[in-house]
Amino acid sequence: MNYRILAVDMDGTVLNSEKKISPPTDAAIHRALEEGYQVLFCTGRNLIEVQSYLDLFPEMRYVILCSGGVVKDLQTGANLHHRTLDYDLAKQVLRSTGRSSPV
Repeated sequence: MNYRILAVDMDGTVLNSEKKISPPTDAAIHRALEEGYQVLFCTGRNLIEVQSYLDLFPEMRYVILCSGGVVKDLQTGANLHHRTLDYDLAKQVLRSTGRSSPV
């Protein structure tokens, strides 16, 4: 089987305990991209939180954000998939955990 896509988690996988990408990991991602693989970061974070990491890999085409709620084409800026919680449901979930706001 020939795989052409590599989807990787960020926290604890791509990012080390200092929230940085180590030189060997950086090199491996660049090599995979150069060899024609689609490398995607998969994260619970939103685009603003990962943009500085994405800037290190301008040839990266796609990213999976918000725990799978958003799939974005980085070259066109298009959301290929966008499914978020309804606002009222999100408030209900927060109240059930004892929080009144997402911050």
